[in-house]
Parts: sequence; C-alpha cells; structure tokens
Amino acid sequence: MKTLQLRQVGPTAVEMAGGTGEDAWAIRVNVPGEGAKGSGPKPTELLALALAACKAMTALQYAQRKGHELQGLAIDVDYEMAENPRRIARITTRFSGMKTQLDAETLERVTAAMKACTISRTLEAGINLETFVE
Repeated sequence: MKTLQLRQVGPTAVEMAGGTGEDAWAIRVNVPGEGAKGSGPKPTELLALALAACKAMTALQYAQRKGHELQGLAIDVDYEMAENPRRIARITTRFSGMKTQLDAETLERVTAAMKACTISRTLEAGINLETFVE
C-alpha cells in the first residue's frame, strides 16, 4: 500500500508533498473562504484534475509508444456537483489538439486507452474507503 501524507498549514488548508530531490513536489488544498483565496485547488477540483491528468498521461504515453509525439494538447475539465448526498455527479474532459495529430484509427485507440486509465477505472468500479481517527 502506498502512503501519502498531508499536513495542516492553515485554518482550512492542508499541504501534501512527495518525491525527493528534483522529483519533489507540493500541492496546497483549500476549502473556499476563511482566507484561503487563490492558494490551491479545492478537493473536488483536485479529483477532477486527477482524472484529466490520468487520461492525458495515458494518451501521451500510448501515442508515444505508437510513434506519435503529441504536442500542444489542451484539456478542459468540467464537473457538476450533486446534492443529497453532496458529491461530484459528473466529470467531463475535453481534449483539444489530438484530432489534427493522429489518424482516425490511432485516435480511436488512444481514446479507448484514456477511458481505461487507472483513475477512470477506480471511479467507475467504486472504491473501498476507510477512515481512522487517532
């Protein structure tokens, strides 16, 4: 099992960090309001972005393995919230710049690969969530 850690860095903010040396990274996540303006995505935005990033990395890797170097892709991510229970109801990703760089057959295969990325599979299949308070 992989373990990631988050640390509280403000009244409504946490920071997560990982990697070492040149591969080190950090992301701050906030709840809107309470002075948290502009310093990081909301958790719901982070989930939508994780899905889009997973699809993008899958597309880039698949295309590269097939001899295509995709460049200048743009990905737009929209998400809709639902109530009762409050949750993300829909995430839509739109990839621009791929159709002009790939033939129809490769585009179809890249699209199928994106739909099977790890985050897509996890969200579609469901996940066991556990919470422990110490």
